Amino acid sequence: MNTTLQEINLEELNHLSAEELLAWAATAHGKRAAIITSFQKTGCIMIDMAYRAGINLRVVTIDTLRLHPDTYDLIDRIEKRYDITVERFQPDPDRLEQMIRNHGEFLFFDSKDKQKYCCEIRKVEPNARALQSVDVWITGLRCTERIMTGMSSVPNLKIT
Repeated sequence: MNTTLQEINLEELNHLSAEELLAWAATAHGKRAAIITSFQKTGCIMIDMAYRAGINLRVVTIDTLRLHPDTYDLIDRIEKRYDITVERFQPDPDRLEQMIRNHGEFLFFDSKDKQKYCCEIRKVEPNARALQSVDVWITGLRCTERIMTGMSSVPNLKIT
């Protein structure tokens, strides 16, 4: 069952608890809803919260193929603990190979332009593909991060 934007009452949804919002996303959007996480505390808490409440949501991450080994270990442990498969969106192999061949593995140290190019290949494009697979994406944003986003407060739910 998909809920159209016209049917969503943001004020009502913003008064729901975190568990209720996760349940709403799963019920209203099924496989088109996902927790998208880099496995910081907030993402891991949401995975645990959904699991404990019996809410079946996809879990998605952007795998740049340069994540710290501890991050890969954590992903493996989370998959085992919660009996899930984390969907890993990775850079396009051909574009990645071309980037490395033309600029080297550590191009991001050379210039701001190369840093942006590397982020485009390794992060932005995989994230865009991940977002194409969802209607609702759930992510953690701490209230202290509102300053970086320019928001006066952090709502539970936001339509962009």
